Amino acid sequence: MKHTLAMLVPILLSFALTSAANAGVTTGRRLFRFQNKSDFRGFEISGARWDADAGGMVFQPQGAQTDESSSIPYGMVESPVVKIGFPTDEFVLSWNAITPPESFCTVYIQVRSKGFWSRKFAYAIWNRDKKPVQRMTMTKVEDDLASLEQDILTMKTQADAFRVSVKLSSRDGKTYPTLRMLTVHCLSRTVAGPRTRINKAVWGTDLDVPQRSQLTVPEGNRFCSATCSSMDLEYWAHKLNRPELNIPLQQAVDGIYDYEAGGTGTWPFNTAFAGEFGGLRALVTRLASMADAERWIAKGVPVILSIDHNVLRGTPQAGRGGHLILLRGFDKNGDCIINDPYTFLDKGEVVRRVFNRKLVTDAWIGDFQSSGTAYIMYPDGWDVPRNSIGNW
Repeated sequence: MKHTLAMLVPILLSFALTSAANAGVTTGRRLFRFQNKSDFRGFEISGARWDADAGGMVFQPQGAQTDESSSIPYGMVESPVVKIGFPTDEFVLSWNAITPPESFCTVYIQVRSKGFWSRKFAYAIWNRDKKPVQRMTMTKVEDDLASLEQDILTMKTQADAFRVSVKLSSRDGKTYPTLRMLTVHCLSRTVAGPRTRINKAVWGTDLDVPQRSQLTVPEGNRFCSATCSSMDLEYWAHKLNRPELNIPLQQAVDGIYDYEAGGTGTWPFNTAFAGEFGGLRALVTRLASMADAERWIAKGVPVILSIDHNVLRGTPQAGRGGHLILLRGFDKNGDCIINDPYTFLDKGEVVRRVFNRKLVTDAWIGDFQSSGTAYIMYPDGWDVPRNSIGNW
């Protein structure tokens, strides 16, 4: 039997953006975030409850539904209808969950356009150790309203609302995941993104992020994303005195690998991997400018950028080349200090490099690039930039 935590009408008011800081935002980029007990009020919940000690939604037998194929009960956490506030073209989800062996999460999204609802897209299956099922995203799934390709749900006609849900599953009926955070990023191609003023006070800041090359592991030319994530985690390992965050690169590759896509470039799998360690928040957002990234660097938080490597190298004629780099700061002129994982250490190359600010911006936010996609990882309770633009 299902139950709801509150009535739907008042919930939609609090849902205007999950946090008061986001209220009234009308620009074409917005991150909806659900990470504490109040955020989950109004969700339709069966077989789950908020656990303050665990800091998230956990399974409970009361009200659980049963999987027909395995006869094992599962929990379901599903949002009410969330109105976006602008016509949306793309959705990217991310989540933080603790998934002990024998447990896994399935993440779903459903979108509304012109009064009609799409199918309920199974966005991803996630667990840390790929048991009892392999973690994977879904490729080439579509209906009349939208198309899902790995980590981006693209609308065929613009959306005005969504519903998102997470299924908490177990193979043995004893061990279940804990859902600590769920985010949905909404992007409009027709509404201008938020503007942030350049912060020259951060120019000259270079965070001491450890340097790693993706080419030090087998088939490493494919693992730029996992390498950036492992550098970010090692940074926090030193800063927080948490040695368990200093993950060998091959271990990060194994923990992030998407068995459907065949690599580690799936954006939310990188942040989900970081979130498995507890005490960290890790999310995917799509920043609107380099000035947005400056605000995070000013708070001591590195930012991982999804870029076109060919644009960064000045060879856009070579076609698109997806790549991940880690932004660690800015030099005194405002140019970007980058850890570039695609580095041949045996040839004397260095991971830390300085790139022209405009060149990095063009490779990251240009018209046909990732639209500012970024991974942001930071500890629970960290002093983060004020979210006045509603984009994190």
